[in-house]
Amino acid sequence: MACALGASFMLSPVSRADPAPEEVARAEAARLDEALLVVQTATGAVRAALLRRDRVEARARERLDGERCARLAGAGERVDAAWGRLAEVHAQLAASSTRWPARQHRAAEAQLVVAQQRRLDAEHHAAWAARCAALPPTARPPVSSPPTPAPLCDGLVRYGPLLVVPEPPPTGGHGALPLVRRLSARLDDAWDVLLLLAEPGLDAAEADRASLVFERGIPGLGAPAPLAPAHLPRWRALRAAVVLDGAAGLRRGPSLRALARADAGRVRPPECGEAPPGGWGYADVAGQLGGARLEPASDGRLRPRAPHGGAPGWVGNGGNRVPYAPLELYLMGLAEPDAVGPVRFLAGVDEGADGALRAEKICTLDGAAFVARYGRRPLADRPLRLGVAVVGVGAGDTATLERHRRALAAFAAPGPDDDALLLNDFEATGGRARLAVVPPRARPGCRPTAPVPTVTP
Repeated sequence: MACALGASFMLSPVSRADPAPEEVARAEAARLDEALLVVQTATGAVRAALLRRDRVEARARERLDGERCARLAGAGERVDAAWGRLAEVHAQLAASSTRWPARQHRAAEAQLVVAQQRRLDAEHHAAWAARCAALPPTARPPVSSPPTPAPLCDGLVRYGPLLVVPEPPPTGGHGALPLVRRLSARLDDAWDVLLLLAEPGLDAAEADRASLVFERGIPGLGAPAPLAPAHLPRWRALRAAVVLDGAAGLRRGPSLRALARADAGRVRPPECGEAPPGGWGYADVAGQLGGARLEPASDGRLRPRAPHGGAPGWVGNGGNRVPYAPLELYLMGLAEPDAVGPVRFLAGVDEGADGALRAEKICTLDGAAFVARYGRRPLADRPLRLGVAVVGVGAGDTATLERHRRALAAFAAPGPDDDALLLNDFEATGGRARLAVVPPRARPGCRPTAPVPTVTP
């Protein structure tokens, strides 16, 4: 089936020889290029969903039980979602191809094929559902009990691996610092990175401003981090406390970007150092902290292509849809410097109306050059210890806490999860992930100040 997908849906990019002298035609050609890249990404997601479903079905053929039925149902939902996304981008492609009737016709034909395959898959999953419905009740999946909220001290609560902080989310420049200082007086120094999930939600730019990155003396990372160790004297291990939009959650991200922020983003060369804080800026890193693939245009400019097929981001790329770039893996201690190919950083950039870039200067560095310029970043000698706090709700909001607990389990799983459209940490690192979720622990002498009521979700 994967081969059929490749033959049916992969379209060749628009030729640069297509005559389009008018500015409107050039802009439309750029949109068509983007749509084609999105098609390729969505097609890959369908392939991945089908392969994962096939693995689940192979096990179910050997022994069908409640747990496998639950996995089959989830696999069916993800395959259908992947087909739906592919149909959607084919529609966008057809809308972007008005000057190329042949391509518009091919996109319309592909939409019909997708609709037919989606219908066949729905019948396929209905047949499995009928087999699962015939199982005796004892073979159906057990319902696991949610954790019981446990008091720590001063209103802090532990919910499974989560820390619950019942106060308003931090805002403003380095706004999380007062909260993190209070936590450091009450909880053990146990985390390398702390994710603060703001509920009921927080603007992404505001979350970035409130986040913290501490200098911890790791060689090879480039410029010092914004905050010196003296800002957090009680905790000596924490490298970053990153505020995230709780409404998006860990699965949709940008939780992968949050982990990269602890170490990456500080090695851009000073003569090409126009990148904003926390991102790569105009560079062809094409990873979690932004950047894009830079393709030469006919007029000497560079045309940026985002790794996920949409518009390129210069401080981040598409939540949890993009794997870490080789440079990011190196700076996170997950790859050797020879894994980093040449990376270009641009200075004096003029971005045209069509999105193409003209740069006054281009600086190119590879892994060896990064080591020579900034020193070598050693490989990580232990897993990254991750803490996750939900800020803005109390222990009684177990529906919200359960949503985050389940999302954390999928994000930090020691293998691929079942979501074909998003990446967890294992997938984003290409299997190199060394991530340990560490629950909060109260310091000795820190006692609960009030009982936590027992609640039922």
